[in-house]
Amino acid sequence: MRAMFLCLFATSSFLAGSGVATGQIFVDQSAPGGDGSSWSQAINDLGAALAGASNGDQIWVAEGVYSGGFTVPNGVEMYGGFRSGDQSLIARRPHLQRSVLDGQSNDRVLNLGSCVVDGFVVRNGQADSVGGGGALVDGTNPTIRRCWFTGNRNVGGRGSTLFVTNGADPVVESSFFVGNVGNGHVIDVWNAKGTFRNIVVYDNLDNGLHMQNNADPVIENSIFANNTGAGLCAISSTDDPIFRNNLLFNNGFALFHVRGQNLNDIDDINALSFASGNMAAAPGFVDPAQEDYRLRADSPCIDTGVPGSSFDSFQDFYGNSRVLDGDVNDINTADVGAHEYSNVTLDYTGTPVAGSPITLVIDGTPGLTTYLSLGVGSDSGVFFPRFGYLFADLTKFWILFPVASAPTSFPMKIPGALGGGGTLFLQAVSFNAVTGNLSNPIEIAVP
Repeated sequence: MRAMFLCLFATSSFLAGSGVATGQIFVDQSAPGGDGSSWSQAINDLGAALAGASNGDQIWVAEGVYSGGFTVPNGVEMYGGFRSGDQSLIARRPHLQRSVLDGQSNDRVLNLGSCVVDGFVVRNGQADSVGGGGALVDGTNPTIRRCWFTGNRNVGGRGSTLFVTNGADPVVESSFFVGNVGNGHVIDVWNAKGTFRNIVVYDNLDNGLHMQNNADPVIENSIFANNTGAGLCAISSTDDPIFRNNLLFNNGFALFHVRGQNLNDIDDINALSFASGNMAAAPGFVDPAQEDYRLRADSPCIDTGVPGSSFDSFQDFYGNSRVLDGDVNDINTADVGAHEYSNVTLDYTGTPVAGSPITLVIDGTPGLTTYLSLGVGSDSGVFFPRFGYLFADLTKFWILFPVASAPTSFPMKIPGALGGGGTLFLQAVSFNAVTGNLSNPIEIAVP
């Protein structure tokens, strides 16, 4: 297995970043205000950035709170979870560096065209008719990834958090719907389609996901638990969903309400013509009281997703690769939920300064052989089965060197040559004789 990972040195400078795309608009709530052409010239008004965006543009949004309602036009990609100065989409950490879109209990937070919204907290939205306090998807085909919806409500219309209607066909992936408080349903799919993959709908008032009137969504690898109403509802005889490999647990009056019947036995649910592979069990989160919805090592969600699942994104909500053999049992199947369980994670403490040390922190399964990858980042990555994605540009400088078995921490000196905007891209890899994992990537950027 070690032969899979080779040290590669090329003539290209390792000081280059992974690159910034053309059509880029930078937004930073704490910036003094500029033309949006770089982080140093970031716009501080997200609404203005969206108004000036056109088909093909990417908007990179730094951590901070952005208040109001926002319309994301067709063809625009909007990414959150950045520190100002970050140069890579892959190294974002939206669960830690939170780009918050706040409706302030006055506005619907998002009106979505056929766009991409990735890496945001969407909170405190409020909608009258037609509903969708967090987001409205009306006849469009957006992608929603790695987002956290909370505190959203509706005082009219349908869907406290997300309303999908009028033939819309969104992809909603690796996202959380937690603590939403409106009337009716957290997610409402009305005369529409959509793919809802690896989402967590947990601890909300009323029903988790509702389908009606020619609703044909695909719902897979997802968790519906602790909602006060039913976990899901399918109302109309014309609904034709696909519901597979999901987990349902401890919902109010039913795990699944289907055309007048309240089903609480998982065998009855899997006997439905559109259902298969679903389970009823506690999800096994690390600490829901502290909003830690990562999977524990004993979670039934590990390796129980749809075999061969395809994903719209390389990464889960927390930055881990999809798909990993996280429990190192040589089974390489997607996990259920927004977290892909991993046996190795990477972080650092300290402030990167050229010529000074930071402390790298590698956590994970004790006793596994552990290496550290260091090089130039790549937003596409190279996929190794079981191990996940190595997010390194192998045409440039790359080195892999051994460290002590995880868990461990150790100092690493930032090369003096990194001053003036250089970046390093790091991942850990832990493995036994058969299988293992690559960690989440981190980017070390030096102003």
